[in-house]
Amino acid sequence: MCSDIKKNTRFLTWIKGSKGYTLIEAVVAVAIFSAMMMLAMAALNQGFKQYKAVMEEGVNFWKIARSYWLHKSVSGVVYYYVSDEKRLSWNTWRPYIVCRPDLLSYVSNTPMAGELPVVVWIVTEKNSAKDALNLMYYELPVYTKNMEDIKQEFISGAYKNGNSFSIVEDVTDVTMECYAMDSLTKLWSWVQKYETKPGVTILPSAVRINYRKHNKNESIFFNIRVNGTFHSDPNVI
Repeated sequence: MCSDIKKNTRFLTWIKGSKGYTLIEAVVAVAIFSAMMMLAMAALNQGFKQYKAVMEEGVNFWKIARSYWLHKSVSGVVYYYVSDEKRLSWNTWRPYIVCRPDLLSYVSNTPMAGELPVVVWIVTEKNSAKDALNLMYYELPVYTKNMEDIKQEFISGAYKNGNSFSIVEDVTDVTMECYAMDSLTKLWSWVQKYETKPGVTILPSAVRINYRKHNKNESIFFNIRVNGTFHSDPNVI
């Protein structure tokens, strides 16, 4: 009994003799902790801003690169002569180009990669995730392909085996048209269907792709830089 009383007395004496944190010490500790948290949040916020800026720069770079490749390709259109007939003669040859509302195809000497001239197909494809279209660019080396070879590559889908990129996504009401000369009237106008014919060797001087995105009508315009079109209509565009 006496031993228990002694133990309790010692415990109470220890409690009375021990010191806790004062109010000032507690306030200082909270202030230091708050300052550290503020610095950490500021650093984290700055990191997010830098990450966002880098991502935006990356997206903008990709947009600029796509625009550069596309304009470079169309401006590099060349006179690549083909014939629809197996028995060739001088009056069956014509420069290759196909312009339709859903397709633009031509031969360009400025490919995305490499040095060989390429056959280009600009086509619309359905977007599987949305009720919209994607405008796609495809190219394959032309080598010495004739008209039938180019047609078969398109029909079979082999044109998708080459270099490609998406021009614009999630669009509707896509139409492609060329500024070309009518072989009968010799007048220039925008047309949605155009192909050269034997004896008609004038390529279009411009191409325009119209589409609708985010409820706004937009267009992409290209000049075709070939010698034959410079002298055909000096007042065009």
